[in-house]
Amino acid sequence: MIGPPDRETYSVFPYRKDYENGRTNNGGIDLTLEPNRIDEIHEFNGTPKLKQAILELNTENNLFMTLGFLIGKSEFENGAFFIGYLEFCIRPNSDSYSFKPELLDELFLSYISQEFGDTYVPAYQKIDWDLRTTSVHGSNPVPTYSVYFVPSEFETQVEVQLVPLIRFLQSVS
Repeated sequence: MIGPPDRETYSVFPYRKDYENGRTNNGGIDLTLEPNRIDEIHEFNGTPKLKQAILELNTENNLFMTLGFLIGKSEFENGAFFIGYLEFCIRPNSDSYSFKPELLDELFLSYISQEFGDTYVPAYQKIDWDLRTTSVHGSNPVPTYSVYFVPSEFETQVEVQLVPLIRFLQSVS
């Protein structure tokens, strides 16, 4: 199973490329500086709505930027399932934010309740959040989130789960 990114390896962005042992990690692509490189992130090939939302998040003037994205297939004795994560952080040198970073997941669930109704909240409670810090281009450490999800269907469910999260991040100030 995919676990939290190694805190030492992934504490400085942009991350290094990793093509060892069949991996296809293109490293950290800063879409705030190079949005034209979004096509290099092959995980977006089957998720056009998510790709567009990620592009908008990174190119608009808001509090957050993405650092990494992974969708993978995990093999187990009783079958396979898809799993992944989206990693994002508070932009370095951004204006001070009006929330406690450790409460962002609770704010997101409140957003889901307000936008879609309480019946959708349990589905989003299954998303796991990991909070740590990362230095972006030599910045002081900034709050960084890894959000883990397990879609029941590959591309369709990834978009259903993550596009509302991206829209929420665009709304936070």
